[in-house]
Amino acid sequence: MIADQRHAWTRWGSLLGLVAGLVLAGALLSRATAQPAPSPDLSDQKAQKLFVQGLTQSYLEDYEEAISLFESALEVSPQQPAILSALSEAEAGRNNVTSAIYYARQARTNAPDEPYYYHTLADLLRVADQPAEAMDVYRSLLSRFPNDRDARLALARLQKESGAPREALRTYETLLETTEHPQPQAYAEMLALYHEVGNEEGLERTLKALIDLRRNTSRYRELLGQLYTQQDRYNDAIPLFEALLQERPSNPRLLSRLKMLYTETGKSQKAQTVGATASTTTAPSQLVARARSFYNQASSSDTATVQSAVELLQRALKTAPTQVEALDLLGTIYFEQGRYEAAAPLFQRAINENPRDPSRWRYAATAHLRADSLRQAATMAEEGRLLFPGRYDLTRIEAFSRLRLGEVETALSRFQEARSQMDSSTVSAAERAEFHAGRGHAHQRLGHVQKAHAAYELALRLDAQAPMALRQYPYSLAQQSDRLDRALELAQLAVDVLGATPETLDHLGWVYFKRENYSEAEAVYEKALASGTVSAQLYEHFGDVQHALGNESRAQAYWKKALDRAPDRGSVRQKLNSSPQS
Repeated sequence: MIADQRHAWTRWGSLLGLVAGLVLAGALLSRATAQPAPSPDLSDQKAQKLFVQGLTQSYLEDYEEAISLFESALEVSPQQPAILSALSEAEAGRNNVTSAIYYARQARTNAPDEPYYYHTLADLLRVADQPAEAMDVYRSLLSRFPNDRDARLALARLQKESGAPREALRTYETLLETTEHPQPQAYAEMLALYHEVGNEEGLERTLKALIDLRRNTSRYRELLGQLYTQQDRYNDAIPLFEALLQERPSNPRLLSRLKMLYTETGKSQKAQTVGATASTTTAPSQLVARARSFYNQASSSDTATVQSAVELLQRALKTAPTQVEALDLLGTIYFEQGRYEAAAPLFQRAINENPRDPSRWRYAATAHLRADSLRQAATMAEEGRLLFPGRYDLTRIEAFSRLRLGEVETALSRFQEARSQMDSSTVSAAERAEFHAGRGHAHQRLGHVQKAHAAYELALRLDAQAPMALRQYPYSLAQQSDRLDRALELAQLAVDVLGATPETLDHLGWVYFKRENYSEAEAVYEKALASGTVSAQLYEHFGDVQHALGNESRAQAYWKKALDRAPDRGSVRQKLNSSPQS
């Protein structure tokens, strides 16, 4: 028996915290969409009109006007839960939590069979730091809807946060008993609670469940092996560590653990063998230290020294795949080399081991964004925001990711949130310019022309050559007949700064077209057609130029090319159908 192994609970705290950290972040993401808002039952047309107008004003963040409209709607349809709930959200939007809770209670009271209103009220109570009241709401909901998994999971987490681990465990256990396909997140969160209350039987049962659910995750098998070792169940621990060593040959930690286990169980020959292997193995930490030394010494052009660092880090990770320092440094090197697809998974693996460093989340999300892995970028940034509230950098990354995914309303919401988090004294003018250009593009795609143009102008005041503003703003300005001089100025600047790409030439040509300078437009478009990959929009615009010049057959030809490139482009089909030669 090894005295220092018995009941070594303190060694589990940090490990179990890391296990639960990421899973909890993912779980928090699901609440917003788990319970869809009920459709309003508004028979009165006046109430309907006021309600829709109020929703529009809430969307535009004019909460004062929205509240006035919702209150007027309530006068027509008193106690209507959908209106009360919308009024609650508008009050929350202007940070009037007390009134928000009041109206949320009214909505729940008037629609006791709608789980959505319970969840909304409980969420507000949690924000207002009223956990006991929030737990009462969840209990009331569960008395009516005992199979509401989201409510039971939220209740368990509140009980955990309120310092009631045994109550939380009972709630988690009920959740697992009533769920046909339990999710790993609940089990992972239970590990820390079983550790806190000293329940070794619960730890073993939960680890076995996680191993069944996550067969490719070695961390749970290692935790179970450590538990068996602490319980002096050496013969149960040995097979687990032997299997882990097959996956990670020459891992010093596993070799040391197995040597001890073999010694305690009288397997002296095996103990000597693994001991000899351990003595000839360079510890991963030593490899990482040498790699960091090479990396710090290398100049920007010293690729040979950097490559030596990479090879040392790869050796370290072959021996210890979860070595956080090696994952971080190799990810950083790949990131700096522009190898974003290779960097992103390394940062994610580091996060799996230690999710408590916000910069690691930023690097992972940024690497995914630059590698055009947009969904992964948005997810990483969103999970990071939940773990580290108020982080401008993570909110900004999610905003750009959502924008490029086409989730424009969500993107705009994130841009607005990031704007309130931004500390201008620590963010460069160039980055602020790109941020406001992105915000402008979101407004532009939603048809908010004035807000879009205001954002673009702000971006250009911060950086007169802001790339995104120069790519997007001239084309938007060209749609306004009174801003064509400014449009031409910026379109020409875009070509000078960003180069004569098909996109910049398309926008310059379109400005000339709008100014009715058709010959200049034709010359620009001919250059654009020869400059690279041609979009359906460019073909369509060149067709429009030919039509304006009276070259109907050429217009037809280019419109048809646009339709071949984008068969669903309705504007082209309409032009072809209305053309004299169609």
